[in-house]
Amino acid sequence: MSNRAINTASTSSKTTSTAPSKSVCVFCGSANGNDPAFVEAGTNLGKALVENNYRLVYGGGNMGIMGAVSKAVEDNNGFVHGIIPRALCERERREGDQDQIEQKPNIKTTVVTDMHTRKRLMGQEADAFITLPGGFGVSI
Repeated sequence: MSNRAINTASTSSKTTSTAPSKSVCVFCGSANGNDPAFVEAGTNLGKALVENNYRLVYGGGNMGIMGAVSKAVEDNNGFVHGIIPRALCERERREGDQDQIEQKPNIKTTVVTDMHTRKRLMGQEADAFITLPGGFGVSI
């Protein structure tokens, strides 16, 4: 990734129709945190990733900050690769979504056996990393 900054304040609705050549892995919490600005930052980051033609690689959940980032990418027709351990599907995905892993041309979810595999795959899939607020799992 170049030294060019990603503008997270942009409100443009630019969409991407071809798969990005670069991926950004976002580590963040599956909860909203104690400040609404955390979810807002996740939403803005998701939009900025699409506007700058980056694919999102993330932890695969659809709740909290993690869900805000992925929803913003998906809502703006961006590309998403979620990687989630089977054991966390119930905790990090909304009620009723635990076993409904949707696959679309621009959305891919990989269910893995454990956290070590999740982190390894996230690292292998990404060209750059961003960390937003989250719990212990974000920092390791």
